[in-house]
Amino acid sequence: HPEGVSVTGLGQRVKENTEVEVTCDVSRVKPAADIYWRKGPDGPLQTGTTSSGLNQHNKTFHLQSIYKVSFSRSDHNTTLYCLVTQPGDKTDVIASHTVNVEYPPSTAVTHTSLRKPIEGSSLTLTCDVTDGNPGGYIKPVTWRNGDVKLSPSDHYQLSDNVLTISSLNHTLDDGDYSCAARNDAGIGDFSAQFQLQIN
Repeated sequence: HPEGVSVTGLGQRVKENTEVEVTCDVSRVKPAADIYWRKGPDGPLQTGTTSSGLNQHNKTFHLQSIYKVSFSRSDHNTTLYCLVTQPGDKTDVIASHTVNVEYPPSTAVTHTSLRKPIEGSSLTLTCDVTDGNPGGYIKPVTWRNGDVKLSPSDHYQLSDNVLTISSLNHTLDDGDYSCAARNDAGIGDFSAQFQLQIN
């Protein structure tokens, strides 16, 4: 069996959807073994690029497998396994690393008014920030109407995660409102929208 198996290259944190190169180092194994990778306990087996060297002193092999992989937010806290399989041996020697995936927060837009917005009234929208690793978010959030970023003004009051539109105007304010929050991993997307139609 190998004297040692280790996984390196993941560090403390991995950014979402960024390809990283991880290495499985296998020392003093005889005979040479096959190296496989698995994301999570039930993921399919994958192979990396394996190189080997022979130690002339004791005729054992030093193996190294390099595997390129990216992680999504659903992979946060999953385990990446390196499995070392020797011919005729049913027991794999395993090294593993639990993955800390960084990703921006998700958002949703809500409003509390029970009435339909009417011309001249005001409307308050809230950006509900969820998820995200690391937790928390940098205030304030960013608001858009369609593709236009909203800035504080007499018409738009922005505070932390709340947008208040005063004196609603059908021509100016109809549209799809979205928000995005930022954390240390970056800014989220503007996919969650609220459609405003003023009566």
